[in-house]
Order: sequence, then structure tokens, then C-alpha cells
Amino acid sequence: KQKTAYEIMPSLVGSEMCIRDRRCDGPLAVALALSTPVEPKVTTVGERWDSVVVGAGPAGAVAARELARHGASVLLVDKAAFPRHKVCGCCVNGSALQTLSQIGLAKLTKNLGAVRTDRLGLFAGNQTLSLPIPNGVCVSRRLFDWALTREAVAAGVTFRPGMSASLI
Repeated sequence: KQKTAYEIMPSLVGSEMCIRDRRCDGPLAVALALSTPVEPKVTTVGERWDSVVVGAGPAGAVAARELARHGASVLLVDKAAFPRHKVCGCCVNGSALQTLSQIGLAKLTKNLGAVRTDRLGLFAGNQTLSLPIPNGVCVSRRLFDWALTREAVAAGVTFRPGMSASLI
């Protein structure tokens, strides 16, 4: 019996996970473990994967890595070339840091030069908003995404940057 992504990655199921139907259940998006291998149309004929993860941001890269660590063959695709810049607050909260620690990546943000923070300030004209980020860090999104993607590849994931995906 093939395991689902939920069975393989229980730490990814929680309060903020947004999946395609917009339900939110955990800190990171989950990859869909397909019941049958997928044969992509744009790669060499005969390549097949147990799982395909679309989007190589933090959620996708971690999901792909965890699937591969648990024995699945995984294709990770992203429409952007990597490494890439992305508009982002560059903050990682304590819950996400705890998840990284649970999957063996506790030192990743520190190795990228992350700076401890407990608040994020947003400014627009003369208005400001201060948001709490308990036990958080600030780290370059470009470096963070690239490091997580490299960790996924090191775990055996096949990564295809510059590739779009669509359901047919």
C-alpha cells in the first residue's frame, strides 16, 4: 500500500496549511502523494515518479524532501529559475523553526545568517503595523528557498526549475 503525504509527513499538518481548496490545516503546504506514478510530458520518456510537488518555495521543497526521505521518488517543479528573488517579509516564525528542527534542519537558518526577531513592522505612508513573530528569525528568502531546494535534491528529489505544471 502506498502511503499518502499525510501519513509520511504528519508534522506538516497543522493550523495554517493551505491546500488547493483553500482549507487551512498546518504550517506548510503538503505535497499530494499520487496513487499512481506520473509521466511528465516535457521530460525524457519513461521517467516516472511516485509524487510530484509543484512549487519549490519552503513548503514545496520541504514536502519533496520528506517524501524522498521516506522512500518516494519525487519530482519537484517550479516555474522560476533558481535561485530567484521573491517578494517576502523574509521572516520565519518559531513554529516553522520547530518544524525545521524536527526534520533535521535546525541549523539551516543560522547557517544562512538569519537574525533573531520577535516583530515584523509594515509601513505604508504614515501608517504602521507591528506583527508579533514569537521566537522568529529574518533570513533572505532567496537563500532560504535555495538552501531548502538543495536539501531536497540531496535527499534524492529530481528538481526541474523553469518548468510549469498543469492538470490535464
